[in-house]
Parts: sequence; C-alpha cells; structure tokens
Amino acid sequence: MKYYYSKGDNKFDVQTIVDKGAPNTSNVENPYDEKYVKIRITHVMPYASDVNIFYGDSSVKYPFILGHAAIGVLSQEEAEFSNGNQFVFDNGKTNEHYKYKRGTKVILNPFYKDYEDYDKEKQMGVDTDGFMRDYIYMPESRIIPFPGQIDENGGTIYSLKEEEAILTEKVALALKTISIEGIQYQKNKNVVIIGANALGNIIAQLIKYKQMNPILVDSNEENLKLARSCGILNTINETKEQVKLRVHQLTGGRNADITILVSNNPVAADYALTSTGENGDCIIVNENKILKKFNADISLIGKNNIRVFGVSDGRTEFLSAIDILNRHILKTDEFIERNINLDDVEILFRELRSNPDRYFLSIIKMTSSKK
Repeated sequence: MKYYYSKGDNKFDVQTIVDKGAPNTSNVENPYDEKYVKIRITHVMPYASDVNIFYGDSSVKYPFILGHAAIGVLSQEEAEFSNGNQFVFDNGKTNEHYKYKRGTKVILNPFYKDYEDYDKEKQMGVDTDGFMRDYIYMPESRIIPFPGQIDENGGTIYSLKEEEAILTEKVALALKTISIEGIQYQKNKNVVIIGANALGNIIAQLIKYKQMNPILVDSNEENLKLARSCGILNTINETKEQVKLRVHQLTGGRNADITILVSNNPVAADYALTSTGENGDCIIVNENKILKKFNADISLIGKNNIRVFGVSDGRTEFLSAIDILNRHILKTDEFIERNINLDDVEILFRELRSNPDRYFLSIIKMTSSKK
C-alpha cells in the first residue's frame, strides 16, 4: 500500500507500507465497531486547502496526506453497506442487504466525529490525513455505493459519472448554505452570490432550482460565461459593471434578500454587505479553513439590520448531495478542465499556486507510470 504525503516543502513523497489488513474496529474514527472495508482510491479532487498544505501554509501536523474529496472502488470480494444507496434491480425493487462485489464504485465520506477529542467533528484531508493513497480501510457507514441498477445478468449500470460523484462534497456544502435554519428561502426572492467558482455556480443552480432569482458576481468572464451556460442568466462582471448599481436594477431597487459570499475568491468581499437589502441575510461560506482576511464596511450590518451567518462544511447534507447529483438537477459537464495522473500532481499544484483560477476544477487519477 502506498500513500502520497507532503512535508510542506512544495513536493510529494511516497511511502510504501505493508498491508496488515483491516484495523481494529474499535478506534477513534469508528466508535461503533463497524466493519472496515478495503477501498482502492481511483480519483481525488484537489482543493485550495490542499495547495496551501503542499506549500506549508497550514497548521497541520506534517508530514500530511492530502485530499478530502475522493471516490474509489470496492477492493475485496464483497461487502454489505448499512448506509446510503442501494442498487435498483430490473424489477424496480431495492435490496438493502445486497452484497456489493469487488469493483463496485463508491463515494467516500471524509467527515467523522472524534470521540477522544470531546466529540469534535473532523474531516479527512483537513484535520487528519486524507485520501492521496492507493488503498484505504474505512468504516462501512462512510462508504456510499454509486447509485445504479443491476441488470438480469448481474451487471452494473451506474446512473452517476465519476466526474459527477466526486462533486459530492461541494454539493453538500452548497445544500447546507441554502438550508440554514432561520433563513426564509422563498420563491422569487433575490439572491446575490459573490464568486462564480464551482461552489458559487452550484449554489446559484440550486437557488434557481428552488425558484428564487440568483444573481452571480465575479471578475472572471469565463466563469460567468460557464454560469450562463448552466442557466444562470443574471451575471455581473465587477471589472465591467458597477455591482451596487446593477444589483439595485436587477432587484427593482430593493437589493438582495439574501447575499452569499463564497470566500477566498478574487471578488471584493464588500459587495456581500452593499448588495444586501434592509432586514436581509448575508451568508459567508468557506470550503477552505485557511480563510483570507477581507475588508468590508461592517457598519452596514447595524445600519440595514443584516443578519450574518457562516457555513464551513456540508457534512449533514452528504447523502442529500448524492441524491441531487443522481437526479441530474445540476449542469456540471464542463466543470472538469484538467484531468491528470499522479505523475503531474506537482506541476498542477504549482500552476494552482501561481493562478488559483487557471482551471475551473481538476481531478487527479490515482495511477502512475512510475514503478
């Protein structure tokens, strides 16, 4: 078994270890003594936090295994999963006790509760070692088979593509963002999203699905063009238009009922408050624990009676995110711009360090031509 780690020195190292089988079922990540299942990891999606860790801009304990969004395949003869999707058979019925076979495609849930650290919620690849490895043993409840169908010959027909399934964590975070308790997400409300990266795009699509009116702001015209191809018609390029004036026009002079700031994007964070109307809500959503400082006129919070909320992960929406993806509500066909294997990871990270917006999204295939 191999894992790929960084010491924060701008390079990856490889460590080979002996496979000693499944770990003891009673440990910090598995307090309920679930069965461990062996998974071969096939794809990892890098995040900005991975690049920061790679370059030493993190407080993690080095050496550290990167990667907190991954998919894989079952790497043992068979397994039963008590959580998540069950395959649908030709007769339309499901069998929750179906024994999944070797090679079954699975989505890996990075979230768990550390019962030795005061029940602290943790995330692989962020708080503890991640998925940049060839094999991993995980508790069965954190392994979700791809939705699919079993034909009469026992063959598998998957209803999700790998490029869709690996978006589960982002979709879960987006779902959490638009389901905060206390905020009224009602039909025809105006919602301004600051940042048209993948997360901002997904949030905007979900806002539209809920029959609200998304307005997407960014400085990257290519991202805005992609958003329009996904059905988000109201976009604002902050380098070409006056954001405050344009939001005022698009909302009939009321400004936004809800404003969502996708953190760590190049757009001015001040728009999050200047775009929010009186008695409105402002949500700051962050998919990277290393949050950059931003400047904003917080006097507007008191002046306009704005409520501010924060969202940092979508752990409670993980299964719902798979359902959203499986129903193909989102348009994501053009999201993946860079698809590489392990040989080119260092090159990719250098590219993302110099220009975080160079690729809309990237995927690392966990294979290598090197022995």
